[in-house]
Amino acid sequence: MLPGSKIGDGSIIGANSMVRGAIPERSLAVGFPARVVSAPPEFPRAVSDEDKVRYLNEITTEMIEYFRGFELACEQQNNEWVVSQRTKGWLGVNVKTWTLRIISSRDEALANELTRPNANVIVSLNSISHDHRRRLDSTGCLWIDIQHKERSEHSNELGEEVAMYLRRYGVRLLRQKTA
Repeated sequence: MLPGSKIGDGSIIGANSMVRGAIPERSLAVGFPARVVSAPPEFPRAVSDEDKVRYLNEITTEMIEYFRGFELACEQQNNEWVVSQRTKGWLGVNVKTWTLRIISSRDEALANELTRPNANVIVSLNSISHDHRRRLDSTGCLWIDIQHKERSEHSNELGEEVAMYLRRYGVRLLRQKTA
């Protein structure tokens, strides 16, 4: 970026681009020098709720295959994933097991999914209320709220892997203390 140049809020500048002058808000600029190649209303494109659910399902499918590539057993049971890791030690084989619940529903259906017991990691496409966050924290469940890009303060091994995998898709999560 050259001195005196300005980039508007929400604009994206392509890799190895040089900004000279002003780039308007919410636009995409690329090149040397950077030129605006897309601007509202075409950019950024609004994503429908159906597309969000489809993207979450695709990411989940890829993530499970990624876990399997690292010799984690992943089995889908009752709308959640049971992920197991076998390790050999001096005293034989140890097995760690976690339950991963991916939730794309809203409102009452979301509340029902959040109150079901025995999840170690919950990923919700939609907002998790403070009451539900508090309850999940009390059970030791790591929760991820994609809508607000927030996650619980405490963690477990599977939850950390899920959070790192979501970063591949630009989902950066802030740790939140639940009061």
